[in-house]
Amino acid sequence: MPRIALWDNARLVLMVLVIFGHSLEGIRSPGSAATAVYDVVYAFHMPAFLLISGWFTRAEPLDRRALRGTIELLITWLMAEAVWVGIRALLGRAVVVPGSFLVTPSWTLWFLVTLVAMRVVLPYLAMLRFPLITSIVVALAAGLSPMIGTQFSASRTLALLPFFVLGWRLRQTRVGDAAWFAAPSVLLRLAAAAALAGGAAAVLLLIRLPVFTNQLLFWRRGYAEMGLGDRTGILLRALMLAIGIVMVVALLILTPRRSFRLSALGRNTLPVYLLHAPLVMLARKVNLDDAIGALPIALPILLAIAMVLVPVLASRPAVALARPLTDPMGLLRLR
Repeated sequence: MPRIALWDNARLVLMVLVIFGHSLEGIRSPGSAATAVYDVVYAFHMPAFLLISGWFTRAEPLDRRALRGTIELLITWLMAEAVWVGIRALLGRAVVVPGSFLVTPSWTLWFLVTLVAMRVVLPYLAMLRFPLITSIVVALAAGLSPMIGTQFSASRTLALLPFFVLGWRLRQTRVGDAAWFAAPSVLLRLAAAAALAGGAAAVLLLIRLPVFTNQLLFWRRGYAEMGLGDRTGILLRALMLAIGIVMVVALLILTPRRSFRLSALGRNTLPVYLLHAPLVMLARKVNLDDAIGALPIALPILLAIAMVLVPVLASRPAVALARPLTDPMGLLRLR
């Protein structure tokens, strides 16, 4: 089956946002432009990745091929965690065993754990009459329990589940074949741009509310841990789900449908995801983020760096470097 440029282009855009967002972490300060941009990016970039992942996931019981892919992803996580042990040692940070090692995924690796869990859960959700509504109820209810947190990325898995299920559901309803989605009109693209801007504005308005905490953007804590009452927490999480869905769909409508020279690199986003984090950590270690953050044009510079890093880390040499992590089964076959 030929690759569809839309999805490769969307993955590349999102990887730029991932690297850009992580680079902003080191230069944020209360009320700064970097913090505002960071909050807007975090409102939708990982939900978008999960929606796309759901689109390409089948809900049938795991057959041999699907099971192998899920196991490979699990092995990738375990191997990447071992790599992070070495990175922490180099940075002089302690590794607690067994207190946090593997129990709480290292920084960016939560996404792999969450994706594995969602792939396993989807076939059972699909058996229900209203899987999407069920996933939304689960996402809202998850915040009520203080037992559901960062351990094994449980909170993020449950709270972000609606995006994954929505992606699967949209493909089931053949949205991809609809003319309005396959070839959006100029008017629809303008409406999508307005929706994306409206979602960003809604996020910026929400973060000004005294009751709002930017921890809601990370989906990793329960309501009580964020200092929220149950009703307030449910309402705010529901708002973030709605805003995220609007922004993700708007982004997909705006994403170009034709293939570009770099579009094929969109298939290599896993190596980019795994390799960029150590580079960001290294930049922080040598205080590069502070040096760039002091410049008046820090945001454009960091965005430009992210746009350069994505094709570099998706190139053949970088993919080959990451292959032991991204294709552990292939490594075993070579032996």
